[in-house]
Amino acid sequence: MNILALFIGKCLAFLGKLLGRGSSLPGYAARKIAPDFLSAFHLPPKIIMVTGTNGKTSVTKYISEFYKDAGLSVVTNEDGANIVQGIATSLIKKATMDFVVQGDVCVLEVDEGFLGTISKEIVPQVLILTNLFEDQLDRFGSAKQLAEKMASSLPENTVLYLNGNDPISVYFGELVPNKKVYYGLLDAEAGTYKSANCPKCGEVLNYSGHFYDHLGTFHCACGFKHPLLDYKAEQIQGASFLLRQEAYEAPDSPLYMIYNSLAALSYALDAGLRPERLKKVLREVVVGKGRKEKVLFNGKEGFLNLVKNPAGANLTLDLIQKEKEAYQLYFAVNNRYADGLDTEWFKEIAFEILEATPIKGIYLCGEAADALAKVIIKKLPSVPLKKGEGENVISQMKETGLKSYFLSNYTMLAKTKELLK
Repeated sequence: MNILALFIGKCLAFLGKLLGRGSSLPGYAARKIAPDFLSAFHLPPKIIMVTGTNGKTSVTKYISEFYKDAGLSVVTNEDGANIVQGIATSLIKKATMDFVVQGDVCVLEVDEGFLGTISKEIVPQVLILTNLFEDQLDRFGSAKQLAEKMASSLPENTVLYLNGNDPISVYFGELVPNKKVYYGLLDAEAGTYKSANCPKCGEVLNYSGHFYDHLGTFHCACGFKHPLLDYKAEQIQGASFLLRQEAYEAPDSPLYMIYNSLAALSYALDAGLRPERLKKVLREVVVGKGRKEKVLFNGKEGFLNLVKNPAGANLTLDLIQKEKEAYQLYFAVNNRYADGLDTEWFKEIAFEILEATPIKGIYLCGEAADALAKVIIKKLPSVPLKKGEGENVISQMKETGLKSYFLSNYTMLAKTKELLK
C-alpha cells in the first residue's frame, strides 16, 4: 500500500504544481491509503526536529542554513507545512519511488500537537523545543497538558534541547528520562510579562528575573526551579550577545530572536560547527514567511508579523510601541482550525501599551475581526477602528500615506502577503 500511496501522492503533487496550487492534499491522501506512510521513507542518518509554540520556523531555517554553509545537503520542509500531512507532502515531493530521500541531514519543523504522531514514524536523534505557551486551547488544551501529551510518546533516545527559562519546557524535561541540554538567558530587559503557576504544584512561581510572558529565572516552594544552563546568552545589547565567550549577532534585536538564535546555536555548537561560520550565517539569514518580514508600504518601511497567541502578539506590540513616527496598524484574523477556533486569547493581547504611541488607526479584516474589535474598543477606545474586506482595508490604508505595521494569524497570512504585493 505504501507504493500506491506514494504514487498517488506524487500525482497529486504534480497536478498541484501544474495548477499553481500548493497544499497538503498529497500527504493527506497518501496517509488515507497507508496510515503509517511516514515510516516507509529512507531519510538521511541525522534527523533533527524543531517544535514549540513560537520560533520553530526560524530555528529550523537557522539550523538548515548552518548545515548548508558547512557544505552539507539538507532535507527540510521549507514551505513550513509542519503537521503530519504537510510533512508527508514535503517528503513525497523529495523522494524517489523507492522512498529514498537523498541528503546528509534532515531538519524538520514539527507542529507541537503532532509531535507524538510524527516521532513514532520518524524517530529524531535530536528534538529542539523553543517554548510552550498557551496557544489554541481548543486544539492543545493548556500548555501543561500539551507538555504531558508530548512527553507520553517521546522516543527515549532522542536528545532534547530545552529552553531553561520556560517553566513548561522544564516541566516537560522532568517528565522524560532523555538526555537534556538547557539554553536560556540570565538577564534581559523585560518586555510584556505575566505571572505563571508552577506546573508541578499549581502555586504561583517566584521570579528573580522576568523576560517576557512567563519566561525568566524562576523557582517554587515545592522544589521546582530553573535549571542550570548549558548554553546561556550574556551581555545582551540589541541583537548582540555573548555565548561561551564568543560574540554573536541575531538577525534582529527583539528578544525572541535572541532566543531563536540561542536555540539553534546550542545545537550547532554541540554538533561541532564552527563559531565563525555560524556568526556569518546568522548575520545573513532571512526567514521571511511573515516572521518580522520587512514591508515597504506608502513609501515607508514597516513589517509583517505572524501572530497566533498572546505571547507572540504582545512581543510584536512591544516592538511597535517604540515607534516615534505616526503609524497605523493592520490586523487580519480568522478562527479556523489551524488558527484555533477559540478567540478568547484576543483578551490577553496588551493593546493598551500602544495608548501613548502615535497610532492613528487600526484596520481589521478576517472572519474573527468582530471578536477582535470588541477587545480593542475596550483597551484603546480613543484610536479610530475600521473593519472590512482585506482589499478595502488596504485601499484605505494607502490613502493615509502613513507608516504601517501588519499582523496576521495563520490562515490570513497568505492573503495578506498577496494584498501587499
